[in-house]
Amino acid sequence: MKRLILLLSILFSVTVSFAKKTGYKKYSYTEFFHLIAQEKDSVFRLKNVIIKYNAKTDSLFRYSSTHSAAAFEMVIHPVRKDTLNIYKEIILNNVQFLNEAGEKRAGAGLCLIHFHNKVTIKNTLEMTVDECVFDSLVQNSNDKTLVSPTEIDSSGNYRANVFSSCIFKKGIDCSSLGSDEKAIRAQEAYYHCTFYPVNNYGYHSSFMFTHSEFLTIDNCKFVGKGRVFIFFVDGDFFYLHNNSFPEQTLQIRLYPRGNIGAYTNITGNLFQNTVLADIDINSDKIGFDWNQLHRGIIDNMQYAIMINSMDIDDDNQFDEEFAAQKNMDLYLNKYCIENAADFRSESKLLGQFHRKYINDEDIESANKVYIKLKNLQTSRLAYLYSRNPNFKTFFTWKINQFLKIFSAYGTQPARAIIFSLYVILIFAFIYLFFPNSWDSHGKHRIIHRYTFFMKYLNRRQGIHEVYLEDKQSDLLAYEEFKRFIEGSSKKVPQFFIATALPLYKWALSGTRFTATVLSKVDVLKGTWQDVPPGSRWWKMILVIGAFSIAIVYDLMVKILNALMLSINTFTTLGFGEIPMK
Repeated sequence: MKRLILLLSILFSVTVSFAKKTGYKKYSYTEFFHLIAQEKDSVFRLKNVIIKYNAKTDSLFRYSSTHSAAAFEMVIHPVRKDTLNIYKEIILNNVQFLNEAGEKRAGAGLCLIHFHNKVTIKNTLEMTVDECVFDSLVQNSNDKTLVSPTEIDSSGNYRANVFSSCIFKKGIDCSSLGSDEKAIRAQEAYYHCTFYPVNNYGYHSSFMFTHSEFLTIDNCKFVGKGRVFIFFVDGDFFYLHNNSFPEQTLQIRLYPRGNIGAYTNITGNLFQNTVLADIDINSDKIGFDWNQLHRGIIDNMQYAIMINSMDIDDDNQFDEEFAAQKNMDLYLNKYCIENAADFRSESKLLGQFHRKYINDEDIESANKVYIKLKNLQTSRLAYLYSRNPNFKTFFTWKINQFLKIFSAYGTQPARAIIFSLYVILIFAFIYLFFPNSWDSHGKHRIIHRYTFFMKYLNRRQGIHEVYLEDKQSDLLAYEEFKRFIEGSSKKVPQFFIATALPLYKWALSGTRFTATVLSKVDVLKGTWQDVPPGSRWWKMILVIGAFSIAIVYDLMVKILNALMLSINTFTTLGFGEIPMK
């Protein structure tokens, strides 16, 4: 560090400063830091000065940069590797830090500096700050323009205050930036910065811009609890992207300008707590991603009215209560439901989001907002019924609850089909234990299967003989039909005889085929008692396996019968007298 300060002093000794006709002084970056080092007071003040890069002396303040047009992001790579410590309080008024270094993708700025004391920056239109640490609160404001753009840069190049990869240990306050309508519109950008809370104010950072031109907060992280204010009114361009608010409460007010180029984009952020908003979301110039809201969004004004009604005298306690998620949950779960004004405000806010997403053809986000709006209305209906029980309020409340479960208020038609399938399956399970009248064999099916196998194990006839015995009634009917055909051969045209006999053979074919197969797979060849002890174990496995397959088949038939009955009952007005298979 001593070597760096010594080097800056040497460079300062060979630098010549000059003044413009307007009276604004110009210094190089090296001269600027030498002035700070020479200041005997604990506070360094500088006013109406332009800091301009000098290629001969300011090489330690150079940086290279890369740009991402898609994310409006600039990544800075400083040349110097060691950190410069500044222990004095810094107060700058109308000090412009020109960053042109005469090379493409290169510039000059305040890089790798540790400010141990308070920093106040006022009326600065151009400044690049990279990898700096601020131990105390940074105040960045702009109440009027004290220098014209042509005095800064006659070429009219892009001007902006850029903070990249900086750490604000006590936050940053931009509360008065752009308060003068006649002032040149400020442009501010914060990339990859880390903000810690302001201990005595209860909030992290205050970005309050009016009549501003450009504000970007990209890939920044807010650490600890508290509030973050973003107040952007009558501005041209606002970009809030990919920032992390894990514990903080964001208060945001957005009313962009009405010109053609004005645009606001809020996407990819992590809002872990509820967002307090005052937004003209109906504007087609605002892009807002609903998915970044983990706990939703509420009306800032109505919520503030609730907090003020708590009658809290201590400012720190007020800030703590204002930012507490428990109070936001109280507002959402009680005040928005019981208080008509709060209910109307939240319904209006959600309705604005819903209309915007519909206009933007973002059906997914529109459905999510609509569900949230209908949930609020359903809770309100439940409250109204509890206050004034009657059939109308009860019926409306229950219809809303039914629509929520059945189809998510009509936003998910597929859920109705899934819900119907659940109903069919539940009643099919019930019907499984209550056999219907037309399935006369159903309730005796498993008993019959036990009887069949026990006959097989106790008789010397094969399994096919037991099977044919069970089919005896059907076989007698077929034989009677055959005898009737043969007896009528000379009394009816030959056509009927020629077609009836194949029908008789086809009717018997199934039974005969099954009997043939069973005779081929019969493993007992007698009763179970006749089976030698040495072969009983594997024959027992085969018999039990066949019995299990038959039982599974019977169960499947019972299940299909119950399912068919449930489908028929669900999809028709009545079952009628026709049995279904």
